[in-house]
Amino acid sequence: MISKYNNFILERALNESTLYVSPGVLKRLKGIDSEISKDIISQLGQDIKPDATFLDESDKEGEITFITMKNAVKKLKDIYHGDPEFVEEIEQPRDNAFTAIDVSRMLKINEPDFWKQSRNPIKIGRLVRQIFPGKYSDVDIEKFVNAFKGSEEKVSERFILVEGEEIEKYYWHENYKENAGDLGRSCMARKKKFFNIYVQNPEVCRLLVLLEDDKVIGRSLIWKIDNNNRYNEIEYFMDRQYTILQSDVVKFTNYAKEKGWAYKTYNNHHSYSNITFKGEEMNCDMVVKVEVKDYDQYPYMDTFKRFDPKTGELFNDTEKDGNEGQFLLEDTDGDYTEIEEGKYSDYYGDQIPVHDAVWSDAYNDWLYEGRSVYIEPRPGREYVGWFPEDDEYIYYSEWEDEYIHTDDCVYSDDKDEYIPKQSAVLGV
Repeated sequence: MISKYNNFILERALNESTLYVSPGVLKRLKGIDSEISKDIISQLGQDIKPDATFLDESDKEGEITFITMKNAVKKLKDIYHGDPEFVEEIEQPRDNAFTAIDVSRMLKINEPDFWKQSRNPIKIGRLVRQIFPGKYSDVDIEKFVNAFKGSEEKVSERFILVEGEEIEKYYWHENYKENAGDLGRSCMARKKKFFNIYVQNPEVCRLLVLLEDDKVIGRSLIWKIDNNNRYNEIEYFMDRQYTILQSDVVKFTNYAKEKGWAYKTYNNHHSYSNITFKGEEMNCDMVVKVEVKDYDQYPYMDTFKRFDPKTGELFNDTEKDGNEGQFLLEDTDGDYTEIEEGKYSDYYGDQIPVHDAVWSDAYNDWLYEGRSVYIEPRPGREYVGWFPEDDEYIYYSEWEDEYIHTDDCVYSDDKDEYIPKQSAVLGV
């Protein structure tokens, strides 16, 4: 028998401006790893400040629809004509959230029109700010909004995993839905014949492609890891994700989580070792081993930038010290930079090729000759030899027609420049 008490519980909750969300919205919120989504779920069955309830999905990305509490109560009374018999055997509510979830599910199944009429659209980010004024930063809200957008399931979208020649096909910009976002701006979107190192190694390199109506809206390389110093159980790694919409990045990372793959923590081209695996962020050295051969031309690499052509190993770093003869794959025109024998410079934080390295006694360090100046030894000079050209104490003297160090000089008001102490005459 239908319980009048259950109807009383529902109507009282409605009159108290209780937050309700549709089963679809609830499913998306539960699938987002965010404090904001958890906070919204915790408010189900609770009073909220904005007059917005029975939240449902919208046809527009990043938007939801709502109805005011007054209209919701009116519609429910009209639907049931004041008759409390609209729910069958609702269990005794354990808490407000349970009641809110159960009522929403019942209405979605039995009264679908309730969710279609007298509704208003609102941006999900704006609603978060209204429910939790001042609680979350703009950055936190933006991340949540992107995650919410990315949680939308579209019938026309699908993932495919390709290898071999198909990798080059799906890199080509004419197969994109539109040339926009990170995908459209990719430096490899209009290149051909650069991808042999991908195409010819299907055992360790594939491409995950997100399609909408058979047009590319996102892609990411999937690498099989040869070994790992910290976590040997990492088998696959998802490289940087290029998408038209930033929110679609979440779809890729969710895919990686479902497959048990590691993925880049920061979706950019300059964090090589920051990865996320099983929900844990870490710095990790990884190696991919490809077939040893001359690939002629090479793509720009986002993560595995260092390549040893003798062993076929790709490393997620740009370490030069001790790796002479290896390649850095950071060129957008198919070329590479060979690591030469060099001298490490603390001043530049870099390995300097031998032919361009000069020793500075003043700095006790190696410097780039092309970025340094040489001060000739002269009687009375203390500071001589090689100095960085951006040393604030290095001065080019028009009077002497050479570089000098200001500590070996005195300033002449008459000449309006520094003069070597040996050439200066004190005037009264």
